[in-house]
Amino acid sequence: MRTFTKLLSYLFSMFTLLLWSCHSSEPTKKINLDDIRPKSNSRTQKKSSSIEKDTLASFYNYYANDSAQLGIAKITLDTTLKTHFLDRFSTAKKRLLLTDSTSQKFQYLSWSFADSAACFEAFYNWLDQAGLKQQSIQLGSGDVLHATHGLYVIAKNELFFLHSEQPLAYQKWLKWFEGKPDNSSIHYVLRMKPKQKTKWFQYSNNKLLVL
Repeated sequence: MRTFTKLLSYLFSMFTLLLWSCHSSEPTKKINLDDIRPKSNSRTQKKSSSIEKDTLASFYNYYANDSAQLGIAKITLDTTLKTHFLDRFSTAKKRLLLTDSTSQKFQYLSWSFADSAACFEAFYNWLDQAGLKQQSIQLGSGDVLHATHGLYVIAKNELFFLHSEQPLAYQKWLKWFEGKPDNSSIHYVLRMKPKQKTKWFQYSNNKLLVL
């Protein structure tokens, strides 16, 4: 009888302990499938597409309303270029491919800077490797490595490089540059033609003065 009583007492204790454990344990956390489902990148793609459209729209406005009569008929983002030396000095850069009404194509590159000090620091660093075989060249006399027609504008807080396989209407492009809404006053102008040395100019009162 005493053995049976002990058995009942033991079973009652085990049942009480089991019941307490069930009530005290935390409820199982439910997993929401939305938490583990891969997120769509549609928002990122829409944002990127919007930025691209805004960038191109601003340039369409520049060229459509220009007084230099450049005749630009098509503008697209240039994704063919690798990293340019000047990219390390400014993230505010533009790379475009332009086509005018005569089907002449242009490669457009520009870098904007917070002030003239930052702009000229980038410019002088670029000069240190702008020559043949990345040699340093002198301001005003060095020959910049080139294979096409080129127009380089060194402004107060912007560097603007333009290339084309065909001759450039330099004066028209300079007139357009000066008429931009975000115009930066021009300090130097470099003109390049295939198999010819680079020509350096100062720009003052709409005139090119040989350095």
